[in-house]
Amino acid sequence: MIPAPRQLALGFGGALLAAAAALSGPALAVGALAGALAGFAVLGNTVLGAYLLVALAQLDGIALLVDRHLPISLFKLVSALVLLSLVLTVRRHPLMQGRLRLSPTAMFTLLFAIWLCVSYLASDWRAYSYDHTKGFLQTLLLVPILGLTVTAPRHLRRMVLVIAASGAISAVFVILETVFGLRLLPYADEGDVAAWLGAVRSAGASAYNPTTASHLMAVSLMLALVMALHDRRGRRLWVLISLLCLVALPMMGARSGAIAVAMGIGLIGFRMRHHRLFPAVALAAVGALVFAVLNAPDTLVERFGVLGDFLGEGDTADRSLLRRLSYNQIGLSLWAENPVTGLGPGAYPVNYASDAFRWYPGREAEARQLHNAYLEVAVETGIVGIALFLGALLSAAWAALKAGLHPVSEVQVLAQALGVAMAVFMFASLFMPNEDIKYTWILAALCARAAQLARGWRPDAGQGS
Repeated sequence: MIPAPRQLALGFGGALLAAAAALSGPALAVGALAGALAGFAVLGNTVLGAYLLVALAQLDGIALLVDRHLPISLFKLVSALVLLSLVLTVRRHPLMQGRLRLSPTAMFTLLFAIWLCVSYLASDWRAYSYDHTKGFLQTLLLVPILGLTVTAPRHLRRMVLVIAASGAISAVFVILETVFGLRLLPYADEGDVAAWLGAVRSAGASAYNPTTASHLMAVSLMLALVMALHDRRGRRLWVLISLLCLVALPMMGARSGAIAVAMGIGLIGFRMRHHRLFPAVALAAVGALVFAVLNAPDTLVERFGVLGDFLGEGDTADRSLLRRLSYNQIGLSLWAENPVTGLGPGAYPVNYASDAFRWYPGREAEARQLHNAYLEVAVETGIVGIALFLGALLSAAWAALKAGLHPVSEVQVLAQALGVAMAVFMFASLFMPNEDIKYTWILAALCARAAQLARGWRPDAGQGS
């Protein structure tokens, strides 16, 4: 009997491991053994690798500790293992047993990926666009990866738990770093860990800047809040995760994160206004709001306090608001020059820093991204690109919110939680360039799958991701 491709790969990998252990020193042999065992686990159970990818999307600050000792990042390594496992088993995958039909989200994502390549080839800034385009396309691979691995309600529930738990872990890091003035993790770019009035803001266990990290944590919070309302068995865990995130988020000093959370809580309240627990939950929410306002860190209070005085001078003036205004003004000007194919993926920053816009109020001398995901996509990929981008995200969010409108089954509750989280993250993306970060496409893929599972979808029915 001829072994299956997966068994052949595992056997070959085991032989290489034995040879490496025999020829290397004890420390290298132990490291090779641990890494190979983890790789074998992913190859033997593809969805396990998908869980790890989703966890690393918010805990990439921790992953940096490992990345220092690897030729490529841990996220890319796990992605390669998952893709290899899928390739080895694709012929036996349940989705391949019937006629493969892509969901609207998957179709829009595929077309958007193709258009990214078209926009890149049509760009006059290809020297600046290559790395960004390559990274963006790699991120888009999360949609088919999750579409091919999350094929049952139990997978979806575990994905939601992984995202929520990741936020709780990051929240613990934020609390410890803020309270004790520690720096527990290295950062990809220390300059991104911004200071306000001399106070350094924590990004938790994330390698992103504190504002983007707060958006990721807001997703975890929304998932935990919705699950706490509907999941009786796990309510204590969901409440604990919610409390950790609620305590940590104000410490991160991100206005957009706080506003997005407030919008999300309002959306949850509106959707459950006929629920029997609504009065108690509404009262608790008001109490939590009062507590949060009275105990908000000074940095966050100051940042909200200068919203009406961003043109002022001195220590109370928040120049970031003026910069954000210039981002959008410059973006609209650049979009008008290249409305169809755009400047090319990743080309906004170099144009922002050009002499053509040197007199714009608040404009910085160094290259910066446009702090609005939707306008940046429009500027860099044109009207076709933004239409496909919005099609992918809105189709996913709408499908999940619709599927979880009147949740009865567990998968409908999961759909509602993911839909609310997606809506909050999309709102927060108005203030940051979140279009190419992993959570954007993780949420899109999971929302689309949740809606399918809520409609009774089965993988062997032949419908795609």
